[in-house]
Amino acid sequence: MLNTQQVLTKSKISVPVDELLRQAEGWYLDGEYRQYSKGTVDLRRIILTKFFWYLTHKKIALVSSTEIKMFLAYVGNDHTDEGGRWGNDRFLGKARPRTVQLYYANLKTFFLYLMKEEVISSTPMQGIENPTYRPDQIQPFSQKQMDALLIVAKKSRHPKRDEAILLVLLDTGMRASELCTLRRKNLDISSKKITLLGKGNRHRSVYLSSITLKALWKYLSNEPTEDEDPLFLSDGGVTPGAFLTRNGLLQLIRRLGKAAKIEAMRCSPHTFRHTFAIEYLRGGGDVFSLQRLLGHSSLQMTNRYVALADADIENKHRQFSPVDRLKGKTR
Repeated sequence: MLNTQQVLTKSKISVPVDELLRQAEGWYLDGEYRQYSKGTVDLRRIILTKFFWYLTHKKIALVSSTEIKMFLAYVGNDHTDEGGRWGNDRFLGKARPRTVQLYYANLKTFFLYLMKEEVISSTPMQGIENPTYRPDQIQPFSQKQMDALLIVAKKSRHPKRDEAILLVLLDTGMRASELCTLRRKNLDISSKKITLLGKGNRHRSVYLSSITLKALWKYLSNEPTEDEDPLFLSDGGVTPGAFLTRNGLLQLIRRLGKAAKIEAMRCSPHTFRHTFAIEYLRGGGDVFSLQRLLGHSSLQMTNRYVALADADIENKHRQFSPVDRLKGKTR
């Protein structure tokens, strides 16, 4: 138990930053031996790296609930400091509430781990409430917008790859993290499916249309096809043949959205997931199959799409009601 430098004043615990740095690697290893997904462990590293960057930047030596609240506010607010958030001038605006919640949840888990390891006797996260998070209003791409994205993809720097990426996202609803970790062996062209390793290390299969398979075939005809090769390659990366990163995918979708003149909505990989789900339900798909295709552990998230699809049906009835169209003809 940390006693010499752990400070307890008015029920507020403060933990030395040096001790947190020493314990961080153990937390990463804890996730690895518990067989958490690579994405989960990588997220832990990213969040603590940024947490420590902030503490160093602000010259903070002891961490209490006050410093954690300051950090979470720093993540969520606009940035007017020179250099932007994390010293990167690309990050100036507010982070999404969901992002702040992810930072909160991971820091809470880290400090609970330190308690479990008897490094600290109580957590400075105690009393810090979970940040408010209201799910984004789901707004799928329209058919016109999807067509526009595919047109500009065919004119991009990597037209075969970019067209294949858009069609895979639209055809399967897979997460950005799932697409970016795909290997060539995950694609089974003969069975028209892709095997994914999703959240919680759960495997599932998603299925491909003939149009998507044709685009993948054209893309792969000039790319490496060894089983362990990345399915989608980055533009550059640290080493040749690197996996397309989540940030690289996000920047790609944003570029294509700008070129397609898509405005007044978020153009991101997750919008493709929304679009797949809504179109699947509009086409007559059932919610239980959709849950499995999306990799949801419960129906709670899937039902968000059901609510939107029901509203869509109601609006269409109001627009196309056969009785309403009889008005004036039967009276």
